[in-house]
Amino acid sequence: MGLFNPGRVQDERVRNLQNQVYKEMYMVVLIVCGLSVALKVYQQGVVEANIGTELMIAIAGGAYYLIRASKLGIYSYEVETHDQKSRVSHDQKYLWGGILSGLLISSLFGIRSVIEYADSTGEGVLFFFLSLFGGLIIYLPLFLIIVSMPMLAKRKSDRTIEKQLEDEDDGDEM
Repeated sequence: MGLFNPGRVQDERVRNLQNQVYKEMYMVVLIVCGLSVALKVYQQGVVEANIGTELMIAIAGGAYYLIRASKLGIYSYEVETHDQKSRVSHDQKYLWGGILSGLLISSLFGIRSVIEYADSTGEGVLFFFLSLFGGLIIYLPLFLIIVSMPMLAKRKSDRTIEKQLEDEDDGDEM
């Protein structure tokens, strides 16, 4: 980081490999948090006090990266790079990921309701669809946040890049 040893020169290849290891480590932490949440929800049901720490770790880490990348202006470059390499655009990826996540979570709630409360097949079907639609309605505000956050971050990142370019142009004219 250079905070305590500012004069130290580092190899760029080593720095890139370290960043790759940090990225992989973050993914491992997210997977462990996801498994912990899934296990706790399966065993104890949805109790916010039990899964709050895991959700806080997952949300805070992602939010920090999104805010920091958009303020530095690198988020726009990431989106452009992703869109050039992939057939599915970055916005479509978030949209479909949000829709599929909502359907998966709501379906899990529906299946759990059927297992826990249904006495007959008719009740099972009714409880499944009631829990599915209830879960989707509850998930809708979260879905809007998930879809709108990358768009807001890209807009902020674009403004940062424009400001940096204006500052460079002003510096060249002097």
